[in-house]
Amino acid sequence: MTPEFIEVMAKAIAKWHDLSKIVSPALLDGARQIQAQVEAAREAMEPALVNLLTSLASFPKITVPDLTGAGEAVSRLLAKLPRNWPMDDPELIERVFSIVQNEGIPLVWVPRKEIVRQVLQSANRDERIKVLLAHRDEVIQDCRKVLAEVSDGELVIQLPLATSAVDAFADGHNEAAQSLAVVVTETAVSRTFEQNYRSVRNAVKIDNWGDLSMAELRLKTALAAIGPFYTTWFPNSGTPAPTTLSRHVTVHQADAGHYTAGNSIVAVMLMTSIFRAVQESHEQP
Repeated sequence: MTPEFIEVMAKAIAKWHDLSKIVSPALLDGARQIQAQVEAAREAMEPALVNLLTSLASFPKITVPDLTGAGEAVSRLLAKLPRNWPMDDPELIERVFSIVQNEGIPLVWVPRKEIVRQVLQSANRDERIKVLLAHRDEVIQDCRKVLAEVSDGELVIQLPLATSAVDAFADGHNEAAQSLAVVVTETAVSRTFEQNYRSVRNAVKIDNWGDLSMAELRLKTALAAIGPFYTTWFPNSGTPAPTTLSRHVTVHQADAGHYTAGNSIVAVMLMTSIFRAVQESHEQP
């Protein structure tokens, strides 16, 4: 009830009983106090709401289906999120997209949540690679676990080679692990996209992460790591060879400086993440 409404009611009541002097002032005063409290609460909450809306605006939009039977629908939707992301920290999650797409470090499916959190907290790519190598054994376990989930027909044919790449990395054979993981990844990608390298890079590039629905988030973020993988380089280009994992350098321009523990662990993780993402793409209707 507004003060104006109460005043009108008080005048109407006064026509029958002289109660307006008792009722109206008390009600008006109470209404004004309530209105002042509401305004104060609104002003106190407004900055927090603005910050929340700003944060949400940069996060991929969530396309929510008809939530009849909401519990089951929400569970299905949440199941689409990367299970290894620290979703309790939105500020960290905002960093995922640039790290995956610009640095080529896969962060979907592998590694485990605790390692992803440390990777996201690191200041730069070199520090992120150090985190991964510091957890080498856990990363190997995570890759084996995810590869064990692969059951797609075409991928199963390549699975023994993928497992061998992980084995080589586990045994400390970085060069062998990197080389095998790269060619196995390329095979999986080429058979999935059936396009040339430039087309694949364009196909997996995401210009606006906010356009992704929750259902697309995991799959497309996993595939986005392919872009840097297809960085090309030629000795006569006049530029230094890329130091980060490059399919072209690994396969066509073999150089001892490119076969590093850091590139090897990224190659094995990328192979694992892409295998699981490709299977997911085949599972979708």
